[in-house]
Amino acid sequence: MLLTICIITLAGTLVGSICGIGVALVVERNQFLMGALSGAIFGTWVGLVLGVLFGTIRRLRESCANSRSRAAVLFILPGSLAGAALFSLFSEGIAMALYLAVEGVLAGGVIGFFLSLFVPRFWAK
Repeated sequence: MLLTICIITLAGTLVGSICGIGVALVVERNQFLMGALSGAIFGTWVGLVLGVLFGTIRRLRESCANSRSRAAVLFILPGSLAGAALFSLFSEGIAMALYLAVEGVLAGGVIGFFLSLFVPRFWAK
């Protein structure tokens, strides 16, 4: 259980930092270190939430081992919710909170999707 949580959290950190570097290189080329750091922090949060869910609920792990599309859905939904919950904390009003929640849903969904491609391969069927 603890190993699963650690693997998913570390994978989330890695995927988040890679996504952060990619976004930073597209937007502003000289800010890739800041993009990697913020992406790693966000990826760690999403990975930790997913790791706790999949580490403690055996039925989720078993359903992901049977189907790749089910694994993608089961990683994307909690990842999106974790992203929305984290990003909406940094708002100053309801409009900004909604905008940041949508942005968090998209970013958390992307990280959840990439985690669904790699993490279930390490689980025993």
